Amino acid sequence: MKFSDSKLSERMRVRPSVERPLPDLLQFPREYLNLMAIGISHRYGHAFTRWLDRDIDTDGELNGPRLMLILLLSRHKSLTMSEAADLMDVTPRAVTRLVDGLEADGYVSRQTSPVDKRVFIVTIDAKGIAKADALLPQHQARAGEMFSIFSDEEMRTFIELNHRLAFKLKQEEGQHRA
Repeated sequence: MKFSDSKLSERMRVRPSVERPLPDLLQFPREYLNLMAIGISHRYGHAFTRWLDRDIDTDGELNGPRLMLILLLSRHKSLTMSEAADLMDVTPRAVTRLVDGLEADGYVSRQTSPVDKRVFIVTIDAKGIAKADALLPQHQARAGEMFSIFSDEEMRTFIELNHRLAFKLKQEEGQHRA
């Protein structure tokens, strides 16, 4: 149903906030701003995930999470499964599924830790390094295009604010689990 077909009054129709300029935020009370922040974060979270997955890998072997693990391993060379889960902010089971697929495709290998047989260490293989080397410039260029709307100062502020929010969300998640 189009907005023009809606039975709602014009005042009650809500268009996604990203399709129109923001109103003067100084006119809203904090309680309403909090709700606006949730709505915008929700919308851009989904849109950002779709953007990230689009055109990441031309041969179709890597989606966003697989690429993220490959890039992390290209930087660290090897990680325990728990370290990878922490860095990616996913469950250990999710990392196991990612590693299963990447190992089957020849991008990574997995070995038991010599110190603790319960711990598995994931290491990037030559194919994974080559893939990371090939995709990192493309990934950096796309990120540069996306974030070109920010000045350097705005970019630092964006990162700081998002980091603070992610930290708060992790704290809340931990309190909710306890």
